[in-house]
Amino acid sequence: MIHFAVAPTRAAGVNAAEKRLARDMLAVQAYVLSEAEQASKRRDVTWRKPRMPKALARRTQETVLTLLRLGVRDAREEMQEASRRPFVAFAEEPVLEADIAAYRRLASVLAEQMADEQYDRLKEILVSGLRSGMTDREIGRELREADLLQSGAHAKTWARTETTRYYTIGRATEIEAAGDAVWGYEYVVIEDTRTTTICQALVGKRVPKDEMTSYPPFHYNCRTTIMAVMAQWVTDEDPAPDGTLLDGPVSPAEGFGQPLPLAA
Repeated sequence: MIHFAVAPTRAAGVNAAEKRLARDMLAVQAYVLSEAEQASKRRDVTWRKPRMPKALARRTQETVLTLLRLGVRDAREEMQEASRRPFVAFAEEPVLEADIAAYRRLASVLAEQMADEQYDRLKEILVSGLRSGMTDREIGRELREADLLQSGAHAKTWARTETTRYYTIGRATEIEAAGDAVWGYEYVVIEDTRTTTICQALVGKRVPKDEMTSYPPFHYNCRTTIMAVMAQWVTDEDPAPDGTLLDGPVSPAEGFGQPLPLAA
């Protein structure tokens, strides 16, 4: 077996970025809610989704870029430690840097998705209230109550899930850049009382690189990620010992486990 220095736990930097992303998502929700309340005062039945403030969009972008860079860094450190041959080289600069504009667009999509979801939920309340003759104060109360019922938990769920997604994209970007020095991927599952049966089935499982089609996250609040399994010519070890090969497709929750949008 190949052993890596990074244990299957969320690194401190990743956890910190997740908290920032949760704050970003809460800020997106709060902004859309504020705009909905203004629309209720205007009695605006045709209220359209507000444009995200540039400062908020940039903050979300920077948090996502931090996660991508952390993924690149951690994957590189693991591969360097696993490489016993001194002639195995890795790029001096992350592939991520060459594709920064593409990843900024990915980050922007994340903020827009949260805003879209919040908008759809609040517009239904707004339009229903206006059409039933409720006052703007009554509608405002309905909007705030709807938001308070789930905003905190909902934003944290988004943050944890998307932290896994973008951290994993960063890792995969660097792993793919290593070319034939990498044999494939191993799923890294955090095992505790919150581990789902979906991810429990993936503990220690490996997939050849050319067969890898299903990347984390695999469900809401997923913390599973991936790491490189180096080629035998790099480590002098069998990359797929008995019992490590994934013997069937991953069974993610609906809408999860899709190929990663690598920018390269």
